[in-house]
Amino acid sequence: KMANELPSETRAFYFNVGGWLFSVPKVRLAQFQDSVLWREASSSLTQSADSRLFIDRDGWAFRYVHYYLHTSRVSSSSISVLDLLYEQAASLQLSSLLQALDGLKEGKHNLRVRPMDVPIAETASVNYWKARKCNSKLSEFSVKSPQFTGIQDKAPLGLIDTPLLDTDEEIHYCFLSLELVKKYPALLNSDNLLWICEDVILLECGSSEFRFIANFLRSGKILLPDRFPDIDALTSEAEFLGIPELINAVKTYRSSYGSSVKSTNCTVLETDLNLSSTPHISLKPLYILILELLVKYPDSALGQLHIESNLDGSKLYIAGNGVLFKHARNWLGTCKLPLTEDVTQIYELCVYMDKVDATYQPMKDAIRTYLRIRRQQTQKKIIYFEEWTATVKNCSLHQIVKIYVGSYWYATYLKTLLKYQELLSNSKKVWWITFGQSLFISGDGLMFQHILNFLRLDKLLISSEFKEWPLLCQEIEEYKIPALSDALYQCEAYRTWLKKNEAENEAFFSSGRTHILEE
Repeated sequence: KMANELPSETRAFYFNVGGWLFSVPKVRLAQFQDSVLWREASSSLTQSADSRLFIDRDGWAFRYVHYYLHTSRVSSSSISVLDLLYEQAASLQLSSLLQALDGLKEGKHNLRVRPMDVPIAETASVNYWKARKCNSKLSEFSVKSPQFTGIQDKAPLGLIDTPLLDTDEEIHYCFLSLELVKKYPALLNSDNLLWICEDVILLECGSSEFRFIANFLRSGKILLPDRFPDIDALTSEAEFLGIPELINAVKTYRSSYGSSVKSTNCTVLETDLNLSSTPHISLKPLYILILELLVKYPDSALGQLHIESNLDGSKLYIAGNGVLFKHARNWLGTCKLPLTEDVTQIYELCVYMDKVDATYQPMKDAIRTYLRIRRQQTQKKIIYFEEWTATVKNCSLHQIVKIYVGSYWYATYLKTLLKYQELLSNSKKVWWITFGQSLFISGDGLMFQHILNFLRLDKLLISSEFKEWPLLCQEIEEYKIPALSDALYQCEAYRTWLKKNEAENEAFFSSGRTHILEE
């Protein structure tokens, strides 16, 4: 039967909450008819997995709302996000959940967390690309199980289906600025490049600990949670990359581990990034990286390739109409891969193409076609950009924008990003991949969860169990949003942390080995 012909008791409403995907049976949601969820869902003209109602809230915290909608019970493990959960219940007008949370607050010190109450998502990191269509496949867990948490739309289609990744394994990934990879070419090898777009590069990394390496290379500081359990994995990753400053910083951390560093809630080790000590290794030209990436795929995945250029013809881009490029467009809003950075590289590209073998034939044909058309225009004295026309795109304030930060990605409304003008005007940290559609932020992806919640709520709601305060402080300092800094000072959990660690922090920070944003 078609979806609209299903019995009413089996029909479901679908929600996209900040990039996390959830479904709730109509019969269950009907029990909350005073809620915003019911009113919005029941008034929607279409109800299918392909047409989800978007909620601009934290999907990680909404898992507990989702569990409550299915079971009418509050998971005891929701204490870790109690303030966020309370805000969501209030904004969604779930009065019965608010009452249940009040009861949980009053008795939370007497609760014990039973294993069955811990959502399964808490046992696995969220920074994976999945080599399956999370967009269309629902969870394997029963919706009545406390383990059912919905599915995060962890990866846009571009990386979760063949041919971009043909594997059943979970893939660690990280979005980095192209500038950072040029600074540290050892980050890139022949096997870990996943995609490149304008000024942004996507790499496969060895483990989830890579986020600490990326943070160090951006800031010169290793900021690790207290009693960091995966120091061996971090050391192995650092040694594999072979970046001297990184290796020395990790060694210094290991030698300090167990002394005064261990007593703080988060380790902060600052190192001067002296580039002169790093062996000079140049990153391959973009056209070599791009063509070596494309040649790994069959012609059927590439489709018909074609070359485009910028307005004055100094920069070339390659694109296609095959499934690979369709996935990338769905993923980032653009499928153009940059071939050259300036006009001088066009000649170098032609020389390189003359040397490669027949496996590069589709790329050769596309370049020949482009050059032939351009030569004809030149001979006829046609100004190259005469036929160029501007494309005007209107963006609604309720346009859903995907945000890629390190090893994580999020979804929010455009109006949320426009609330504080300092965010999008921070050109050193934030820039558009596709205007109004996909955004890149150079920072720690896990910390951005708290930054985005601030943008939505105008306050920081962070658990007292949070252990990465120095890293969060560093990120907040880099965003340069005064209201965000003020919100940090007003955050009860942060003030409690400062007070609790005042004596230890004063002794440790005075040694000159660290830096933290202070009030």
